[in-house]
Amino acid sequence: MIHMVQERNNVFEIILELQKNSTYLRNLSRKTFIPHSTLGRLLEKLIKQEIIESKKEGNILRFQLKDTFESSQWQLMAEQYKLLLFIETYPEFKKEIIKLQNLEYPLIIISGKHASLTARNYDYLNLFIDTKDETVFRKISEIHENIILDTDKNNYAKKDIKRNHIIVKGYEKFNK
Repeated sequence: MIHMVQERNNVFEIILELQKNSTYLRNLSRKTFIPHSTLGRLLEKLIKQEIIESKKEGNILRFQLKDTFESSQWQLMAEQYKLLLFIETYPEFKKEIIKLQNLEYPLIIISGKHASLTARNYDYLNLFIDTKDETVFRKISEIHENIILDTDKNNYAKKDIKRNHIIVKGYEKFNK
């Protein structure tokens, strides 16, 4: 049972890495900390399931996510896995995450050090909320005092948020 859970987590790690950009086996192994042989077997399974595809570039294979229904469902599960890792790493934010998910805003994203799971206790939680509502700052300050809020779509479009984020709410809106 433990092996199956670890394999599923490895698949999520692969998908999360491939969401950032397509890459080669060696680079994927280095970033996900999955040994080459294990990674090769998992990639073969993902290709058969039409979740990823490989393209030959010279003598090397480049892997990328496919644009299929199966792939989009696995990407959604990988995003949920990332949110669960966040709650596991920072359990003190669990209540705040639940409150954020209950807000009426269509898109809420965690970015910065917390999204990379490298934040310390004194670091602020960086949030992006897609809204023009002026009362959002008051609502967020009522949830937690150590939250930095951004509602500027120009900042949202920055590559660092696109590459390093945790979606609290609004996966479908984020991937449009």
